[in-house]
Amino acid sequence: MANVKINSAYMGNCTLQIKDSSGNDVAYTYSDDRLSITSDMVKGQSYAFRVTANTGCVFNSAVSIRLSYNVYQFTISDDRKSATYYGANMEQVPMNYATITITAQAEADPNEVNVTEFLDH
Repeated sequence: MANVKINSAYMGNCTLQIKDSSGNDVAYTYSDDRLSITSDMVKGQSYAFRVTANTGCVFNSAVSIRLSYNVYQFTISDDRKSATYYGANMEQVPMNYATITITAQAEADPNEVNVTEFLDH
């Protein structure tokens, strides 16, 4: 079995978490739209992907994952602050793909209210 490479990720105002079938985090670094996996992801094993919007942000557009040639949508939570990708029947996705591309863009939450007080003496 070969290791899986994360080809690229286009993530704005959010963070990614990848877990293996045992619930362990898959370690990675992210820089310049490039995910570098520091844990081995092995083809044939199952993984779950979760993207979380930064504080004060929500997902106003689809969050997607491209597995080789097919693009799939993450399931976005009702509050639009997290998105998860599983396979059929909410099972973790078996990695049978050579490359993976993740696209996620969180934006400022239009319903969030920021209150600032100024005190004068």
